[in-house]
Amino acid sequence: MSELKQYQVYTDGLKALQKRMELMYNNKEHSDTVFIIKKHKFYVSRQLIGVASKKLDAIMKENFTYHNKHITLHAVKCEESFSVILKYMYGLDMNFGELKMEVLCRVIQLAETYQLEQFSKDLQCYLSKHDQFDIDSLAVLLSTARKFNLEELYKKLKVFAFQHAEDFVKHESIVHVSYEVLNDLVKSDYFCVPEIDILKAVLNWHVEINTKEETCIDENQDMTSDADSVVSDISTASTNMKPIENNTEEEYQDIEQEKIEEKDEDNTMKTEAEISEQKLKCSELMKSFSENVLKSLLRHVRTKQLSWFDIGALRKTILFDKYKHVLDDTELFSQTNDTRRKYDPVACQSSNEDGTVTKAVTDLVATDGPSNVTLELNDIRKMFILIKPGCFIAGLYKAESQTIADLKWTVRAEMRTCGYYVKVYLDCTSDQQSDWECTTECQVSLISRNVSKYPNEVLPFQIMKFSKDDFSQYLGELRRNSSWFNSFINIMNNQLECNCEVVFKLILVNKK
Repeated sequence: MSELKQYQVYTDGLKALQKRMELMYNNKEHSDTVFIIKKHKFYVSRQLIGVASKKLDAIMKENFTYHNKHITLHAVKCEESFSVILKYMYGLDMNFGELKMEVLCRVIQLAETYQLEQFSKDLQCYLSKHDQFDIDSLAVLLSTARKFNLEELYKKLKVFAFQHAEDFVKHESIVHVSYEVLNDLVKSDYFCVPEIDILKAVLNWHVEINTKEETCIDENQDMTSDADSVVSDISTASTNMKPIENNTEEEYQDIEQEKIEEKDEDNTMKTEAEISEQKLKCSELMKSFSENVLKSLLRHVRTKQLSWFDIGALRKTILFDKYKHVLDDTELFSQTNDTRRKYDPVACQSSNEDGTVTKAVTDLVATDGPSNVTLELNDIRKMFILIKPGCFIAGLYKAESQTIADLKWTVRAEMRTCGYYVKVYLDCTSDQQSDWECTTECQVSLISRNVSKYPNEVLPFQIMKFSKDDFSQYLGELRRNSSWFNSFINIMNNQLECNCEVVFKLILVNKK
């Protein structure tokens, strides 16, 4: 009779290994290499680090000697973030919740730089679940979410930035956001702060970026510095220069700096004249690029919203002296007359057949557009004429439909028999049999025939969603105690029709 074999996997060895790794972590006696971050020393095992990260392995092979086991990592700015990276390589447990947001975001950057792909994904997944934010960490979170395409997190952060725009625009950390983030904010209608504060924020941000670039040139370090996101979308700066890679700081600074130090030892450095010439060329290139980046941001600053008081006060500042060569060129700025407006979740209302009104809150930022949008239109104005229903004032007033994006749009107004109010609706229908959805941001104005006596009635901007089964949305109503209600009655008694203008700021159509 054959012996019965029993299988049992022994896992306690992993627990014992982790305890030994805890003893080895940053232990001078059990190390053969020393990483130096600023003035802080990390004692590591070269073989262990080399297996975990090909990038660090390359740095160590390039610079390690038996006479000098110390390797300075010039590009790493935060000792705490590097210690987290080492703990991961040593297989130690970590509590992400105990890390500051700035440290956590730098860890994600280092994980990408040192090619720790799974660790980077885990960190990004953890960060994406956050929904409680504060002003102090907003800048670094926005830049990290934008850089690593954490779309849902980025939308939530933008909402927070819009809701706290007045505090954020003056916060010292705003100069550290990436170019893409700052560009998104200043061009948005919902970054509602005094335009002079936006202009100052842009200029101060540019001062900070220039300072970092000049530091890099002076120190012979990689030109990408911490302003990594500034150069990632160079096309928006309207230049013909080739983009400078935006993820290369930690990847190249360490190797390049060590090469420079080795050349120093071998007396093979270039002459001072050659170095000066290189610095000059580099400085001129960065100056040209930097000015184009600034101009691309100024295109979204709405100078028509600046007062003479704002301009006069700005002229007395150091900022104006530094940038008067661009500030005096009004063509560089936005020429729009549109004012910014407060961000609030928009309550969209619809009326049921029984006369009750239902409300649904729509997230304004979330309507940046579904991934399967087939058509997007912006800034369309249409005039509708509401026709009186027969000889009675009460009843349904409806305008002839107009076609936009293969959809039929019309405005209708309903006055109840009692005559105490008029309800206004926007309808969107399609002759096509296939399913479709449409999201629009629009504003309706009822045009008065006597503006001096009865100003135009402008209803608030609203975000609305239409579909084949939900083709009518409630816009608002005119109550009997409003001046425009009397004007509406007067128009209908005498003119039999009323003009109505609809401004479609955005139309997104998805045909399924």
